[in-house]
Amino acid sequence: MRYAYPLHPARAPRVMWDSSCGPIPEGTRQETEVYPLKLSDVPLMEGDARDRPGGHTPRGSPPFRAALKRAAVEPVHVLATTWSPPLWMKTDQQYGGKSELKEEYYQTYADYHIKFIKQYASYGIPIWGITTTNEPINGMIDFVQFNSLGWSPLKQGKWIAENLGPSIRRSSFPNVKILALDDQRSTLPWWFNGLLSFVPEALQFIDGVALHFYSDKFIPADILSLVYDKYPDKFLLATEACEGVSDKDGQFVLLGSWDRAVSYITDIMEDLNHNVVGWIDWNLCLNSQGGPNWVNNFVDSAVIVFPEKKEFVKQPMYYALGHFSKFLPRGSQRIKVTEKSLPRSPPVQNVAFLTPQNTVVVVLYNEGEATNVSIRLGWKKAFVPMEPKSVDKYLFDIDKIEMGLPQSIKLANEKNIEKRSTIDGYIDELTQKNVCRHGTYNLLLYRFLKSLKNENTQKIHNK
Repeated sequence: MRYAYPLHPARAPRVMWDSSCGPIPEGTRQETEVYPLKLSDVPLMEGDARDRPGGHTPRGSPPFRAALKRAAVEPVHVLATTWSPPLWMKTDQQYGGKSELKEEYYQTYADYHIKFIKQYASYGIPIWGITTTNEPINGMIDFVQFNSLGWSPLKQGKWIAENLGPSIRRSSFPNVKILALDDQRSTLPWWFNGLLSFVPEALQFIDGVALHFYSDKFIPADILSLVYDKYPDKFLLATEACEGVSDKDGQFVLLGSWDRAVSYITDIMEDLNHNVVGWIDWNLCLNSQGGPNWVNNFVDSAVIVFPEKKEFVKQPMYYALGHFSKFLPRGSQRIKVTEKSLPRSPPVQNVAFLTPQNTVVVVLYNEGEATNVSIRLGWKKAFVPMEPKSVDKYLFDIDKIEMGLPQSIKLANEKNIEKRSTIDGYIDELTQKNVCRHGTYNLLLYRFLKSLKNENTQKIHNK
């Protein structure tokens, strides 16, 4: 299962939770959840005994989701994703490896999605959105063993334009969001743009683009502009991330790893500062091996459970995520921040938001030595002492600041009286053009902030 840890408002959803699955205000929050329409690699088996021609009853555990819904202090959003359809729909009779959807089942597969949405609605659990298939590139190659379905840009564009899109819009669930791609950032230029080049009519059915975390360390975030510059009405949503995937020593779970928390923090900052509206973590919790997983595709998680001891551990990744999920509610708007730094004075990475409660939240990550950061908003000023390699945040109450918009935010990184770097930012007047482009979606997801290249920062415009 893919679970969303919400963070940024607008454009897409997931589930709200805290470690106890109870309405504890002090906990971190999850407002969006991803659920597989068909089994992924995380369960203990690859397929479903009910896969057969003539129909399929969607597999799932609605009572668990109903319990989350009761426990949540805010509405829960569910994003559903398909890894593989039933084998009888596929060109190769296997869940993993190279395989595509048989063309004679294009409409059947679209109906399969609607049946899933309808089934969950019958349990009182509305589906907020779906993606068009998890990592479609995996099904075009042979070495991926877990559940997958291969799509070329041309074939998936045709399926969206002629089957999935019209079926969803004509159904009883016309407002379900359709997210294309659901793959690595590196595939964005040729795969998503190729799809729209081959089948431009698919664009009318696509609400957003789903992105995965695993190539982010190698592919610059500037590539995301290929979507938000060309298609400003489409949102970007980070829909999967986890650490421990490629650990060469087989240490899939590293208890207490701060480095992995930093990976989350910096990736979230980078995404949010490049118009990504939310961030979803791959797993709610895992066991100490990094599973269960039927293909031994073990990874790390923010919460590790020891069922034999009836105990669980909150990892540094959990607390890193909380700096965003707890303080950035839905409807928050990112504030543009610019920085002026002196030579050899490394900046404190940062991101700032104006919340619906009229509070400015500034999240800071200090990669360097201990420092004191001064933050100024209007005439109000705060000093935040930061330990080496630490993350922190500060909140301003706008109602208590007696000055009109536009206002200014200033951050000063003061190692000593001679060394100072300042970040000068501003809050634009809160007009329609300065609100998050897709604020009407009012969704906070859990994909987190990465290193902000402050000199190149730009606003997230949400409608």
